[in-house]
Amino acid sequence: MPPNALSGTSLFSPPLYRIGVRVIIATLFLWLFSPVLAWIGNQMLTPENEFHVIACLLLVGVAIHAYRRKASSGHGLAFQWRMLPFALLTTSCFAYLLNEYVTGIHIFSATLMTTASYGLLGLYVAPSLWRSALIPCALLIFALPFEGYLDIYLGFPLRLLCADLAGDLLSALGVPPMSNESIILIENKAAVVDLACSGLKGIWAGMIFFLLLTWLERKALSWRWLAVLMLFLSALIFFNALRITALVYTDLALDAPQVADHIHTALGALGFVLSCALAWLALTLTPSRPQTDQNHAPSSFTCFSGSASTESSVWRRNGELAIAALLVLALFGYTPHPKLTLADASVDLPAPPQFAAQAAPLSDIEAGFFDRNAATARKYLFSWRDMQGSLILVHSRYWKAQHDPRNCYRSQGVSIDDEKTWVLPDQSEIKYLRLDQGARSAFYWFQSADRQTADYSSRVFSAWREPEQSWVMVSVAWNSMISPDLAAQATALLRQHVQHILTGAETSGAERSDNGK
Repeated sequence: MPPNALSGTSLFSPPLYRIGVRVIIATLFLWLFSPVLAWIGNQMLTPENEFHVIACLLLVGVAIHAYRRKASSGHGLAFQWRMLPFALLTTSCFAYLLNEYVTGIHIFSATLMTTASYGLLGLYVAPSLWRSALIPCALLIFALPFEGYLDIYLGFPLRLLCADLAGDLLSALGVPPMSNESIILIENKAAVVDLACSGLKGIWAGMIFFLLLTWLERKALSWRWLAVLMLFLSALIFFNALRITALVYTDLALDAPQVADHIHTALGALGFVLSCALAWLALTLTPSRPQTDQNHAPSSFTCFSGSASTESSVWRRNGELAIAALLVLALFGYTPHPKLTLADASVDLPAPPQFAAQAAPLSDIEAGFFDRNAATARKYLFSWRDMQGSLILVHSRYWKAQHDPRNCYRSQGVSIDDEKTWVLPDQSEIKYLRLDQGARSAFYWFQSADRQTADYSSRVFSAWREPEQSWVMVSVAWNSMISPDLAAQATALLRQHVQHILTGAETSGAERSDNGK
């Protein structure tokens, strides 16, 4: 048999070699981003995210249709080395590793995975097709169920910004307020700039509108386009601050809370519509993308003969191997966010002696979650002043171990009819929930040695500033409605009890440190 008889079917023949390398690249890419892919899958399977699933499927369907149309015009998949897509892929992978280690926030990792996918796509499609895919990729990010989680991380600074702007507007109206984070005080009356007042959901919906308008109108991505986007976002934030100002002024200064409730939705809708109209008018002044004749456009992947073909083959092989090497290095460098150990692994979380409490077991899911996230948790069934309910205490330094209790109620099928942030007479705050059409109620807060907050976002940001700080999450569910007066008494009792626990934990931790020396 001649030596080259099997050369056409050799594993190292160009077609099989390219297929093998691309299968390896796809496998390494999916392996690297498997944690965030699993998280996205879990989020998509929840019933409340059905709209997001439909939107993502529509976008993917449109993208496949557009690719098939372009592929028939000579824009098929073929590797070509280009620095910008490779730099985007490299930067996204590095930022993903950094985010996974430093914060462990899944929505940021999912966004970085999408940008890495876009960078990888740019190495296999024509430059014109890659540029036109930027807006659909951005729309895919906004179609994912991120807005609720993003409110935790970006909603908090947005609320602080809107509260500051509202304070300036109130001062201009002759009603100077006192502000403490997202709480506005006027004449000993308090208004809380809560999650619904952050404006993030309006910005999220506005970005979808703006990107769709850009895509449908075929607007070019230029400095003028970016300036219109900044103008649009500024208008959304300003109108949201104006809405907060009107609500606070009507409620606290004019003492007309019912009027404030009526104008809440109207002002929000009016500000959003005016911002979108302003963006649409400004976007008409930006240039559109030129129409290109796809049938006569020169292909970016034309094969040349002779030395040019050999040079292209060398770049193709080395470039794809560089991508594979990058993904291998990223896999070796992947380190999930380290979960801080407890200041005292044996910290005790008893119920207050005033509560006739009995210990209740945690579910397997709850116990596994708290163990994985370096937390100590205790659940009790109690009776206090002829009222019954359940109490959960969670002690940890790791912010992910203490979650928003509203998610637990929703996952258990409990309806949340109303939620408010109550500012108690001593200026402490709790989050109050009305459950199951008024049949039950609940409240919760987060407490450290020197502060108390009902805002989970504030708890998260405090953990980033002071990662060694211990916190206790206090969540109380009542089998009936509870009045504000009784809630204030129960909160004062529990807060003093938790303060004693935290003081004891810090003292024992300091003693162990001294003994270790």
